[in-house]
Amino acid sequence: MGLLVADLPIEGEEEEEEQPLPVLRVDPQGGAGVGVAVLKTFLGEQLMNGDHQVELTSELIERTRQIHNIVGRLTAPERLPGAVLLGAHYDHLGFGGEGSLAPESNEPHNGADDNASGTAALLEAAHVLSGRKDELNRT
Repeated sequence: MGLLVADLPIEGEEEEEEQPLPVLRVDPQGGAGVGVAVLKTFLGEQLMNGDHQVELTSELIERTRQIHNIVGRLTAPERLPGAVLLGAHYDHLGFGGEGSLAPESNEPHNGADDNASGTAALLEAAHVLSGRKDELNRT
């Protein structure tokens, strides 16, 4: 899963100095990743409180389809310079191996072992932020 947060200058304004784009990376192996405390703050305590259990059963049917990019925008009521960009993707073709949920497999597992979880996290972040638009200060 990847979340990219970028403070960009407003069009027409000069940037004082070029800054690298900060990146927030959630890594299940730890080390280079972000801790649970940061995620708890980012997603909001209401998501972490309580005992949540989910049970899922699914049947997969492999199909090839053309898809399109989806872009959503939340506009801040009193916009400060810059923007916050969150991104994720479905379109990874994994084949197992080290770090995979199926390390002994060489079979394709599209997206679900890569960033389907990132897409789910992105949708949840959008849901939480859309309910708190009046608190946003960047688009």
